[in-house]
Order: sequence, then C-alpha cells, then structure tokens
Amino acid sequence: MSKLMLSGVFIKYSLLGCMAGLIFFFEPSLFFLSFLIVTIVLFIRSRPKEERQDLTKVVVIAAAMRSVFFVIAIAYVYFSSLSIPDHPLIAKTVGHSIQAVRDFQREIMNGKLIARYFSGEFGNVPINSIAFEGHHYLHFGAFFQGWLNFLFGMSVLNLASFPILSLWVVILSYFLAKNIFDRRVAVFTSFIIAILPSFNIWACTNIRTTFGIFGILLMAYCLTMFFKKNRLRFLLPLLISIFIFSTAKDRF
Repeated sequence: MSKLMLSGVFIKYSLLGCMAGLIFFFEPSLFFLSFLIVTIVLFIRSRPKEERQDLTKVVVIAAAMRSVFFVIAIAYVYFSSLSIPDHPLIAKTVGHSIQAVRDFQREIMNGKLIARYFSGEFGNVPINSIAFEGHHYLHFGAFFQGWLNFLFGMSVLNLASFPILSLWVVILSYFLAKNIFDRRVAVFTSFIIAILPSFNIWACTNIRTTFGIFGILLMAYCLTMFFKKNRLRFLLPLLISIFIFSTAKDRF
C-alpha cells in the first residue's frame, strides 16, 4: 500500500513538473514571475507568527490593488484610443499620474528596441542611436525591460514583474515603521502604501520609482538598525541601498 501511495505521489509531482516545464518552455516569463512570487511567499512564511499575519494581509491587499492598476495601465498602453480625461472617474483616481502611463508606453518601445539590439539586429551601431524619442530615454527602466525581453522573450508578462517587485516596498515600509514605532504604526503605514492610488500607478508603470523608493527605505532601515544595535553588519546593506538608488535614479 505504501509503495502504491509513493508511486501515486511520484506520478502526481512528475506530471506537475512536466506541466510546469511546458509552460515555462512556451512562456519563459512565467519562470521569472514565479521566482519573484515564491521569494516573497517564502520570506513572509519565515517571519514570526505576528509579522507573518500582518504581512500576509497587507501584501495581499497591495497585490490586489496593483493588479487593478496594472490592467488599467496595460489597457491604456495597448488600446491608446482610450482618452482618460474623457472619463472623470478614472482621471480623478489616477490624476497627474497619467504621465507615468505615457512614459511607460515609451519605455516599452525602448525596451523592445534594446532587446533587439542585444540580439544583434542593429549591428555595430551605438546603442543610443536606436532610442525612441531620443537617447536620454535609454535609462534604467528601458534597460530593465530590454534585459527581460532579451532573456525571456517579448511578452507582456515581463511587465507584470513591476507590481510584484513593488510589493517589497510595502514589506520594507512595514519593518521600518515597526522598528521606529510599533506594530500598529507598521500595519497602518504599509496599508497606506498598499492602497494609495499614486503609489499603485507608479508601482505598475515605473520600475525606476520602485527601486528608488526601495533604496531610500533600505537606507533608512539600515541607519535605524545601526543606531539601535550599533553593529557594522548593517552598513553593507546601506552601501547596497545607495547603489540601488543611484542606479535607478541616475539624476539624484
């Protein structure tokens, strides 16, 4: 009986593995997205019970909100006949962040051009010469998309990594607020960042802003922990945070 059970379990997981392999083969972007999601889930599960419960709630809320805004942004980019100013409810919710969607569209085009450049389609011409609307738009965001398109193929799923990565901003804000204040402030702070429309639209359309905010939060967290515990091991993440911020926000 035990052999039959083991055989059944083996067949079950073998089939699941084959299905996952086929999915990743035909849509490699899913591999990257799965890795990002699993990393967040494992991190939350590794926390103590109290933190795990708090983080699960705010991260689920943040993921749901960002999913909604991501769909809106993608719909606007790929069906640009939609005029947001003609829709007061959407315009009121998104506000001036519509600029983020416009820049997002330009980044997508440059990301595709960069991927084609890495594939050798443009020969030996300087990379700045292939830019859409000028070489100064080939910044971190465009290169980030370009590398994803080059590694995993041209897919809208590559863009879905933006809202997933932005969940780390929610998580880090929770820990920063908890270390400075207490658990209640941490939950309230991370909840605000999870639902605020401006945070959501920028999280879904501008990876530079996500990395920039994450870098600033990580700086503050490292300095706070260094002040409280007076240990040099918090200085290394501080250097990493400065690198992240200066790379994403090259004009800071």
